[in-house]
Amino acid sequence: MKTFHFIILILSYLLMPSLVFARTDIIRSIIIDQNSVFSKEKIKSLMKSKVGGKYDSDQLEIDLGNIVSFYKRHGYSHARIQSWESKFFSDGVYLWITIDEGKIGYITVRGNQRTKERIILQELLFKPGDIYNEEDRFESERILRKKPYFGKAEITTSYNDIMERVDVTVEVSDLWTFFPALSLPSFSGGDSDMIVAISDYNILGFGQSGRLRYKQEREDGNVQHLFTAAYTEPRLFTTHLQFSGKYIYKKEGNSWEVSFLRPLYSLKEKWATEIRVADSIDIEKWYENGKVTDEFERTSRYRFGGITRVFGDRKEQTQISLWYKHDKRNFKLLQNFAPSKARFENRKYSMLGATIQHGKIHFITETFLDKMGRIEDIALGYNYGISLGYSSTLWDADTNETYLALEMANAQKRGRRTFINASSQLSNYITHSFFHDFVFEGKVRCLVKDFWRQTLAMQLSWWLGHRLDGRRQVLLGGQNGLRGYKARKFNGTREILLNLESRFVFHTNSFVVLGGAVFTDIGYIWEGNILDIWNYKRSIGAGLRVAFPRLNDSPVYRLDFGYALDSDEPFSFANAFSVGIGHEF
Repeated sequence: MKTFHFIILILSYLLMPSLVFARTDIIRSIIIDQNSVFSKEKIKSLMKSKVGGKYDSDQLEIDLGNIVSFYKRHGYSHARIQSWESKFFSDGVYLWITIDEGKIGYITVRGNQRTKERIILQELLFKPGDIYNEEDRFESERILRKKPYFGKAEITTSYNDIMERVDVTVEVSDLWTFFPALSLPSFSGGDSDMIVAISDYNILGFGQSGRLRYKQEREDGNVQHLFTAAYTEPRLFTTHLQFSGKYIYKKEGNSWEVSFLRPLYSLKEKWATEIRVADSIDIEKWYENGKVTDEFERTSRYRFGGITRVFGDRKEQTQISLWYKHDKRNFKLLQNFAPSKARFENRKYSMLGATIQHGKIHFITETFLDKMGRIEDIALGYNYGISLGYSSTLWDADTNETYLALEMANAQKRGRRTFINASSQLSNYITHSFFHDFVFEGKVRCLVKDFWRQTLAMQLSWWLGHRLDGRRQVLLGGQNGLRGYKARKFNGTREILLNLESRFVFHTNSFVVLGGAVFTDIGYIWEGNILDIWNYKRSIGAGLRVAFPRLNDSPVYRLDFGYALDSDEPFSFANAFSVGIGHEF
């Protein structure tokens, strides 16, 4: 018996080491710690080292690198492996991996001379303690650049090895936002306006905007006086709820508008709402052959409410909106100067509707497209949608009516210098199976950036109406895209307009940017189905462009001189010169 036990002991001694050591390279557990962005299962799926598999230190190094690369591909540029341990026990290997996803530590704001620091911080899509992501940085920069009171907005980051946090620096430049405005008529015989205004788009550095304006409208010897007060609070009670109000005083009566809006503040937002209430009294004019034939007083009562739900991610989204619109319009004929086709009707819409939109976009930054040197955020991609509404006497409409609208847009960058933007919309109403007020409108714009701040610009636009029956018209002239002609010289229900410009900059510094443009405009307008394409109207000209980089929104001021090539009237400086803010197209 003793001999038997001794043999068993010897065999156990000889076999035990091989049994034990054969099991030590088997992975028994993998623990992922400090992760919040991606699940433990997702992270483990990136690894070839698996529970139950053989432990390989070289493979584990590759797995850890794959985890970090995966985080960075999804925008978490400061993610890293904080630590990892391989513990060996008698039954196998236990792995413990701790991930530092890149939490934000300090956020420092620089460059703001007037805007309060908390106003800037509340516009960011991140705060201390959040996980840093590059997409949040890019979109936060876009949000800041959209504010008219900022000229520059740049966000940089660095990893603090001591605190093991990501430090963020936000650098902005404040623009001059408080200034008076004075616009005087260029010539006494022209249909131009005089404006005296005081505005501030960053009141006391808190981001609100306000405006007081007096406007004197002059047309055919008639003078109209308007006083306007407006105020906008973009962050009501520090929320994303926006409030805006406007009040206009004029001799016909007072007009006002109030709106509450919670916008799709960022591409991550999933809900938006809007409530808008307005009462207005305006003068509506009807033109034929360049002259006013009828003058109406239009009284409008407008109510709107809507809610939008967004599905998808930052790059591709589907938006579904439900809305209600009440619009009551009454027209009173004030003057009739000549026989015309004007047939304005009193209407009361009370419409329930839905809109579905789908789009896929991404952003790039450019300069010298619509601005003169300021960084511009250009959206590229596509969008299309459909709207369907129904107005019924059951909810206080004057008739049962269906509204249908289709829209689509596409923006592309071809090569390094060419930008193409196209959009179109088709809308019409259906009353008792009768289609009316059919409108198809759209435009195609092409910008080609040439050498040394020169841009070639082209736009083809159209507006085609059918069965309008005197309720709507389209105008063409010096204030409607055909420079060099009398304002509202031509009228009709259908229009095609081609604008060509060569824009250039010849002087720039931190205070002023000077440039110019040479252009040609070609337009054709007609009624109904009678089409005489050879009866188009042409003009050529040149203009001056001035931008002030330190002024609010860095606007482009435009002064153009146009010469009408097909005018039946003698040359007039009042018609030749036109002024405006922003490029003509």
